Amino acid sequence: MSIEYLRNSAEFILNTDHSTYAFSIHEGKLYHRYWGARITDPQDLPTVDELKKPFDPGWIRKDDMEEYRPHNCTNNESTLKLRFADGTRDTYLEYKSHVIDGDRLEVVLKEKQYPVEVILRYRVYAERDIIERNSIIRNLGDTDVVLEHFYSANWHLPRYRGYRCTWLTGRWGDEFQISRAPLPKGELVLETRTGLSGPDAVPFFMIDEGSTTEDTGGVYFFSLEWSGNWRGVIANDVFDYCDITGGISPYDTEWCLEPGQAFETPVFLGGYTTGGFGHVSRIMHDYERQVIMAPKERDRLMPVLYNAYGTYFAAVNEERVFSVVDKAQQIGVELLVIDAGWAGEGDVGTKGYNKGMGDWTINRVRFPNGLKPLADELHRRGMMFGLWMEPESVNPGSNLAGEHPEWIAKYDGRSLDHANTRWILNFANDEAADYITARILDLIRENDLDYFKIDFNTSIAHLGWQNAEPKHQKEARIRYVRNLYRCYQTVKDTFPDILFENCSSGGRRVDMGMLRFSGRINRSDDQDTLDMIAIHEGFSTFMLSKLAGGGCHISDVYSSFFNERRTTMRYQAHASMLGSMAIGRNLNTLTDEETEELRSYTQLYKEIRGIVALGDFYRLVSLREHNYAAYEAVSKDQSEGVVFVFGRNMQFGEIPNRLRLRGLDPDAHYRAEGIGVFSGSGLMTIGMPFRLKGDFQSQVVRLFRAD
Repeated sequence: MSIEYLRNSAEFILNTDHSTYAFSIHEGKLYHRYWGARITDPQDLPTVDELKKPFDPGWIRKDDMEEYRPHNCTNNESTLKLRFADGTRDTYLEYKSHVIDGDRLEVVLKEKQYPVEVILRYRVYAERDIIERNSIIRNLGDTDVVLEHFYSANWHLPRYRGYRCTWLTGRWGDEFQISRAPLPKGELVLETRTGLSGPDAVPFFMIDEGSTTEDTGGVYFFSLEWSGNWRGVIANDVFDYCDITGGISPYDTEWCLEPGQAFETPVFLGGYTTGGFGHVSRIMHDYERQVIMAPKERDRLMPVLYNAYGTYFAAVNEERVFSVVDKAQQIGVELLVIDAGWAGEGDVGTKGYNKGMGDWTINRVRFPNGLKPLADELHRRGMMFGLWMEPESVNPGSNLAGEHPEWIAKYDGRSLDHANTRWILNFANDEAADYITARILDLIRENDLDYFKIDFNTSIAHLGWQNAEPKHQKEARIRYVRNLYRCYQTVKDTFPDILFENCSSGGRRVDMGMLRFSGRINRSDDQDTLDMIAIHEGFSTFMLSKLAGGGCHISDVYSSFFNERRTTMRYQAHASMLGSMAIGRNLNTLTDEETEELRSYTQLYKEIRGIVALGDFYRLVSLREHNYAAYEAVSKDQSEGVVFVFGRNMQFGEIPNRLRLRGLDPDAHYRAEGIGVFSGSGLMTIGMPFRLKGDFQSQVVRLFRAD
């Protein structure tokens, strides 16, 4: 059993295949006892008294070790802070009851004086070494209760001096950068206040004892299933106790819980493994496949995509798009996408398309026959058709802005800036969310779309909610995200086969919440090939490699946009195969030789994409530490693999060390295409030879089981 309650000792034991999580009822409260490598005898657990914290001159505190720490006399970040109608702002929670149902546990806590109860929810994924946690706060009284802090969970780590944290941070064009540092005494706060879950602080991080590597060592890992403002507070106190409090950020946010209402916090998962940072990635990848993603997206092999934006930017029209269809089919494109420029007003010589945001009507000057003829022609050829949209943005000159100004995010007492080219559609307003949901469904239905890309190119600096009751005004940021989820879930329920790409100024909403709907992610708008490889290292720490999308991996414009760096088509194509290949080259200017070269790359991608999509992913050599990078994907049955090697700037005729591969059957033999036959054991201990010369050279080596 993954969950046990030991009645005699009042202990809850949650076991995964390799870890144990334990807490107990003590003096009417819940206290955390242990989390780490799996134990076999509960008698080995430290006692509650042993976990007390001594403080000069002898005052002792154990409330900091409460399983779900309310705001009362603790100095640490409180998981729950309530404001009652009489002005009381502290909370005392006592154990009431619990229910175990297979791999699920619910523990009910009650406030000792006020009519409030809290349900702590746990779900154990034993094979993944993951525990999901969240909470439900119920108002059982007849007056309002205001939630000021309402995090999803506390996590307590064993006492240790020397913990280290790894987290992902960044900005537009520089997403998923790996930060790693010893925990300071005090608090490390990871937080996003932009209204979107990243990339300044991605809702995923890891904590280890300071010596963990990619392949070995114990590591705790955490991820929040939320796409708005979030906060993770990692407290490392003077007694060497470390605890983590995380969930929805309380920044500019409260929730008024009216009588009889309940509030459910998002899932905040935690896990523990001794297999190093790389094993965390593979655990997360399998968790995403088996728990988070829809089965269609889990099993989907990512199509070769051509995005017209890489050729024409937003100056698209019917003639220009149709002109590339033959060449796209010739080189092996499976999905043709129209990005910005299809909506609004104006011909290709103007910027009038901006007026389309909000109304989302087809520009009849650019596309006099609409988009359906293009969809029909692509489908006739066995290709897919896709469209871009920015559903949360509204142009000031749109009909929607004129007809429903109350749907725009603003405070009642403030006027809008008409100099701004886009306003924010307030998804906290149910009517606004329902409108845009219906508009998306119509666009998909009327134009027979196979792919739908959503974008959002701004931050939510404020979120005034017009006409809302004052006591509910500060709920806007939460209601916004919930209605966004409701919108996209409706789209996926109505069109379950559609490939939904999550994009927000590149990689700003890359999290478990959005992954429930999306099957492709715009990893970054930076598609400089060398930057892409570095960004992918951070992205792949917690996201499936195959999800890494974007529009122009193979490009003669976007690949040099950020750094004016020129790389070969080969280098760009090999890098694109790490994720979901996207072509942005001007197909009308390709020579016959370039056409054939590009076709060979799409063919190779189609041959290996199943291994990348469905197999295990390994980071072999980091670009952060060497002048080259190497990655490997291995099929689950260990029969095939593919190795990617990317040089940066090789010098002095250097011959790199052999690559020690991972994940192979040590007793099998493998043919490394173009290199030779080796034993699995040899490839993982001695390694695979390879050569790189000069700048920006790359290799893709396929592995086949030879037995």
